[in-house]
Amino acid sequence: MENLMIDIIEITLPISVWIALLLLCAPILKRSYVSKWRYYMWLFVAARLVLPFKISLAKSITMPIPQTIPTAAQTPVVAAAGIDVQKLVTFVWILGVIVFALYQTAKYISFSGMVRRWAKNVTDERILHAVKAAKDFAGVTRDFNVKLCKAVTTPMVFGIVTPVLLLPCIDFTDAELTIVLRHELVHMRRRDIWYKLLVMTARAVHWFNPMVHIMASAADRDMEFACDAEVVRSQNVDYRRGYCETILRLVHNGRGRGTALSTCFFFSKKTVLERFKGILDEKIKRSGVVMFCVIAVSVAVSGGVITFAADSVAEVIEDDLGIVERPTPPPAAAPEPTAEPQPVYEDDTDDTYYEPESDDSADGYVYEDDYTAPEYEDYSDYVPDEPAADNSVNDITIGDERGSVYDRLGEPESSAANGMKDTYSLDDGSTAVLQYEDGTLEHVYIVEPSGGEADTDSTGVSADGAETLEE
Repeated sequence: MENLMIDIIEITLPISVWIALLLLCAPILKRSYVSKWRYYMWLFVAARLVLPFKISLAKSITMPIPQTIPTAAQTPVVAAAGIDVQKLVTFVWILGVIVFALYQTAKYISFSGMVRRWAKNVTDERILHAVKAAKDFAGVTRDFNVKLCKAVTTPMVFGIVTPVLLLPCIDFTDAELTIVLRHELVHMRRRDIWYKLLVMTARAVHWFNPMVHIMASAADRDMEFACDAEVVRSQNVDYRRGYCETILRLVHNGRGRGTALSTCFFFSKKTVLERFKGILDEKIKRSGVVMFCVIAVSVAVSGGVITFAADSVAEVIEDDLGIVERPTPPPAAAPEPTAEPQPVYEDDTDDTYYEPESDDSADGYVYEDDYTAPEYEDYSDYVPDEPAADNSVNDITIGDERGSVYDRLGEPESSAANGMKDTYSLDDGSTAVLQYEDGTLEHVYIVEPSGGEADTDSTGVSADGAETLEE
């Protein structure tokens, strides 16, 4: 329901602009166009106001709503707990619609009760004969009641479902009776009671917009002008003058009680002179079909062109009034924990990477081929077994630290400046060349003293290569 209120506001603003333009241009358009197109134009505008839908033939224009609006007092107001301003505004709008509808309904019921009390059926043959002739002129085929009523001072059609033609208790001449009956039966044929009901519905929905009420008054006037134009069409000047004299007689008779859902031959003294000009004007005018189509499309599209930049009018009202309490937003969802990257360990034997499968393995390491980890709680305290006493090369293991090699072979005979190679003299007269990388023994080369065939280490590098490295 709150969104419906916003849609109605977005529709009523651009259409109000069109209403103002039509009212301003009406004196100019009357000179060239018949009044009938204005009659249908107001009908279309009223229908557009009642139907809260948007047509997106053009890109919407976003109207930014100012964050703050100057007010007489800027003192912040603390909102009472549980009060939603947007719902409050919507409630006020609905209340206004109900009050307006109840007021008009009460007037209609009151007038209907008065008609039932004071009206009586017409039995005068002269009037009944004139009614039959007027039905043929206006093209009315439905049956209706004709009654005389003391409470009305002007002829009118009353009733939505079953219309009744009410005549004041005045002795009309035959010419006057013909004119007033033709006028009212044209209203009945065009179902102008339903026309007025639609306009009144637009007023109820947009009761807060004064331009809609002004439009309703203009629609009533143009409805009477269009009816006058149809009655005097193709008539001579004498007939037109008699029409004006009949209006003047009803002006002197006074204006009696009426209702919004009724048509009157005479309803306002302010429009008498304007009606005379239209009745006596014999100039041929344009029908206004093209004008009607252009304006109708513009009115239909304009209802969806303007939108508000704010999410709702209630937010602006809250900021303007200084209301500081708003519904607490729901807590934000906690971010999902990200998985910690698991260490990847390298096996020294076959360069294969393994990832721990579960926390059941010792210290996160994974062993294969049923190899079990040494039963040491702290690997930093681990001391390898003492090697054999002899200094054979076979006792040297790839991956030994430099310190353990010193313990097993003694001090080196020579060392490279960069610390990457040590040379040892063995007991059999051969020379051992040990190559390091990052302080760890990587290669062992044995050089025979006679220059014969050399042994190789586990990497398969020959002693010639060792000599080359030595050089």
